[in-house]
Amino acid sequence: MLKVKRIIAVFAMLAVTLGAGMTTTACWKNSGEDSGEVYKMQLYFANAEYIDSGDETLGHLSGPIELNISSDDKEGYDKYRLLLECMKETSEEDLNGAVNMLNDEIQFGDVGFNDGVATVDIKSETASGEPLYGGTLEELLLIEQITFSMIDSFEEVKAVAFTVDGSAADTLMGQMDISEPFDKESFNGDTL
Repeated sequence: MLKVKRIIAVFAMLAVTLGAGMTTTACWKNSGEDSGEVYKMQLYFANAEYIDSGDETLGHLSGPIELNISSDDKEGYDKYRLLLECMKETSEEDLNGAVNMLNDEIQFGDVGFNDGVATVDIKSETASGEPLYGGTLEELLLIEQITFSMIDSFEEVKAVAFTVDGSAADTLMGQMDISEPFDKESFNGDTL
């Protein structure tokens, strides 16, 4: 019971932190008359009810939130990085009570694609210079949120691999095995 209370406390602090620093950006304008390519993206976020209760029947994620995002919204970004950056910039009101595991502290390295697998490189150091850390649930939901959003947004993406500081790694935050790419079937409830 104490472990559940700690997890809830961590996520409550995370939600307050995320809500304080987020604002709506061009990513959320559902682009219309743009000269760049428009991507139909399906964004997923952590299910706050699941976080609060631990009830697996509720599902780990909320969504998808469907957006049409133009490459004009963030010049110089490829579509995979555009998805990640737009997810980071979601406002609390856009989430409708869900929790965004991607906050301003998380930094991305290269984001690429090869043979059905999108590779997302995450820096081991946060934007404020602290080591990237989190509990099992936080790490699981971050990986799951990115994986589902990438796979459902881009037909060519069948799985998502994660690297740390540009290299293969065993774990992202010290809890979950990231040595193999994740697909949607990777999250069957047995991961916690």
